Amino acid sequence: NQYVDPRSQSKNTPIKFGYGRNPIYSDKLHQLPWLEQNGKADSNRLSWWEECKNSARILTEKHQDVAIMLSGGLDSQLIAAAFLDAGLKFRPYFMKYLSTDGQVINNYDYQNVLKFCNKNDLELDIEDINIISDISLHKHLDYQIEGIWETYSVIPALYTHSYAIEKFNNLGFMPVFGTDIVEIKMDAEGKPSLGDSSYCSGHGPVYWAHEKNYDFVYNFMSYTPNQVLSYLDLPEIKNMTTLGYDMKSSITRKYGSDRVVDEIMEKSTGYEYIKIHMRKIGKRYHDFTREMVDSIDWSQKPTTQYIHNIDHILEHNEMKQFKIIRITSKDWTVNGFKQNVPEYYNL
Repeated sequence: NQYVDPRSQSKNTPIKFGYGRNPIYSDKLHQLPWLEQNGKADSNRLSWWEECKNSARILTEKHQDVAIMLSGGLDSQLIAAAFLDAGLKFRPYFMKYLSTDGQVINNYDYQNVLKFCNKNDLELDIEDINIISDISLHKHLDYQIEGIWETYSVIPALYTHSYAIEKFNNLGFMPVFGTDIVEIKMDAEGKPSLGDSSYCSGHGPVYWAHEKNYDFVYNFMSYTPNQVLSYLDLPEIKNMTTLGYDMKSSITRKYGSDRVVDEIMEKSTGYEYIKIHMRKIGKRYHDFTREMVDSIDWSQKPTTQYIHNIDHILEHNEMKQFKIIRITSKDWTVNGFKQNVPEYYNL
C-alpha cells in the first residue's frame, strides 16, 4: 500500500526501471517507461559527448543550482567535464571519509579530485564524514526504509549518498551522481549488452530518496535515451568482445573531454579502504552488510540480472526487450560474474 507509481509524480527526478514493492528485480520491469521525462529515443542523436553536454544543459535549465558529487573516479569527472565544456556552473562536492583516528581513508580519491579541480579552476566543497564511527554506530540505518523493500543495499557506506541527497535538497541544489558511464555486460553468446544498473536497479539510495520525495540524478550518463544510444553506437562499444576498465578510459580519451586528470584510478566499489579500518577497531565490515538483508540463506539467494543486447537496441531505437540472467549470490560474491560461461546462464 505504500508503493507510489513514479509515473503519477510530477517530479523532475528521472526514476528508471525497477521501482516498486519488489524494486530490485520485478517481473513488471519491461512494462515501465524508460526515462520518459527526458525525451524519447530517436535517430537524430548527436555524438556521445554532445549528448552529454546537452544533458548538462537540460539539468541546468530545469534546476539552475546543480551540485556534482565527485568521487575521484573517471565517471564523476566526466560529468563535471560535460558541464564545464557546455559552459555551465555547478557546485563540486567531495566527502572526505575519516577513520576514528582522523585519517583520511579515501585520500587517493581526494587527491584525484583536488587535481581535477585545480586543473579546471574549481573551488571544491569538502565535507568531513566520520564514516567508521557512523557505520559502527549504525547511522547508515537512518537511511533505510524498514519494511518496504525486500532487498537492501549491501554496502552500508552508501548511506553517504542518501545523506548528500538530503543535504543538497535542503540547500536547494539538484545533487548529481555518476555511478557508471553505461553498464555493459556480455550475454551468453558473447554479445555486448546493456546492464540493468544503467536503470538504477539495485541502488538503495534511489528508492530511499524517492520515498522521501527528494530530487536527484543518480546516473547522469544515462539521463536521456539518446545519451545512452550514442554511447552504445560507438564502434568500440557495439563491437566489443571483452570488458575492462581500460576500454572505458580509452573511450574517454578518444570521445570525451581532456579536462579529466591523467591519473585515473580503477575502483572496485569506491569504498575499498573501509573494510581495513573497520578491522582496526575490531569489527568486521561484512557483519554490517549482513544486517542490511532479510534473514535468509544469503549464499544461495538468487541474483537476477536484466540485460538488453546492444545490436537490438540500435536496430530498433528502443530498450524494451530483455534477457534475464540468473546466478546465485554465492556465485557472484565468491567467483564474480563469469563472462561467457554457459552454466552461469538461465535465459
